[in-house]
Amino acid sequence: MNNIQPTQRPATVVRLIHASLVMGVALLGVVAYFIVRPNQPDVHLEPSVVYAMLGAAIGAYGVGMFVLRSRIPRRSTSDSADLFWKTATTPALLTWAAFEGAA
Repeated sequence: MNNIQPTQRPATVVRLIHASLVMGVALLGVVAYFIVRPNQPDVHLEPSVVYAMLGAAIGAYGVGMFVLRSRIPRRSTSDSADLFWKTATTPALLTWAAFEGAA
């Protein structure tokens, strides 16, 4: 029996993963703003905790932007999108994960 599996184009898969990550952060923001926040009693965080959380988010963003992003190769004009994403998928996902952690 011939089991022919359809092949996915790497560029399409990467676009889907990226869009899913972006939409996840956006939906989290909407839920936190409209649903969770109005229903909470007055919760006051210590300023040191707020600054620590902000520092961790900025640190994760900095690592993603300045350290991990430099590992993603530049796409040459002669490469197709699928050929480029075959080599750039792993570094791109690592970078996006750092941005996801910052959010």
